[in-house]
This record gives sequence, C-alpha cells and structure tokens, in this order.
Amino acid sequence: TGAKVTTMKIGGRIELLTPETFDEFKDLVCRMQTESHPYCMIGRGSNSVIADTTDVPFIVTTRIHKVTHLGDGRFFVEAGAPLQKIIKTARAKGFGGIEFLNSVPGTLGGAVFMNAGENVTSENHLGRFVEEVVVFRRGGMMTVPASWCRFGYRTSIFHYQPDTVIAGAILKLLPMTDAEIKSGLDRRAKISAGFYD
Repeated sequence: TGAKVTTMKIGGRIELLTPETFDEFKDLVCRMQTESHPYCMIGRGSNSVIADTTDVPFIVTTRIHKVTHLGDGRFFVEAGAPLQKIIKTARAKGFGGIEFLNSVPGTLGGAVFMNAGENVTSENHLGRFVEEVVVFRRGGMMTVPASWCRFGYRTSIFHYQPDTVIAGAILKLLPMTDAEIKSGLDRRAKISAGFYD
C-alpha cells in the first residue's frame, strides 16, 4: 500500500516496482519510457500523499543507494541514497558542506529535484554542490551539467521535465575537519528542533 512507502503512512493500494540494482533501475525506467507506460517515482515518500486508488505503478528507489567517493571530494550518489548516508560517508572521508540537510527525511533524487536547502536568503542548498546529474530521458541514460538543471529556491528544471528521471548525481563537497562537520550538524539540529522539515 501507499502507507508503506510514505512518511505520513497513508495511501491506498498501489503497485510497487522495487529494482535492486542501478542496472535494474535503468532497464526498468528506460523500458517504461520507450514503451510509453505511465509510472511515478518515489524515494522515501517524505511529504507525499498517494491516492486511495491509482492504476499507475510506483518505482521505488530506496534500494538504489550507493555513495561512491571518486576522489578529491567528488562523490557519485545514487538516487535512493538517504541524505544522512551521504553526509556520513563524506564525513568519513573528510568532506562536508551539506550538513544543513541532515534533518531532511529524503533521498538524493528528491533533494536534487527540489534543490533542497534552507530559506530563500541562504546559500545552503544542494544545487550549489551538484557538478552533474545522471538522468534517464527518452529511453536512454545521459549526464547533464548543473547549469542545465536551473536550480532555484526549492525548484529545478526537473519540475518541468516529468519524463526526465534523476538517477544519481556527482556532488563536489568541501574539505572539512570533523569538528567543522560536527558544528554544522549541531547547528542544523538546533534549527530543526521542534518542527518537521
């Protein structure tokens, strides 16, 4: 049911398609696109409500969650990776900068889609750290630069490209000490205390 894949725990009976690997994910989405089958994408389902009845299958990305350090603070992150996992993996390598996302209950895919971040006056948004985005589009896979994504406050080009699926992204993070990263996490914990992101 939809309740199983949303943080609000509500929603009716739906068909869930859950690829286990990145290649399975690619094959499934590209086939759906090539054959013009309708589908919806869902990660952790934060802030999502699913209708009680729908015939459209949902492709769940939560098992597509690898975070790979490519070197020099560049990380390839698959769409279903929780934001907390990205922060933890980067911290272990001595990189950070996105600690402001630690309280957000979402995945890389959703965070790129909405350019997750703090308030409109802040420079703390994910798009600032995106180098490239890997997408499935028109039945194939391609890589687009951050400039193509048109990141803005809580928005991106993906809002206007419903047939373009975010498969992953390369993030360029900052060299930081563990104390600096901890300070960023503590700051975020204080800001988010008492309200839901």
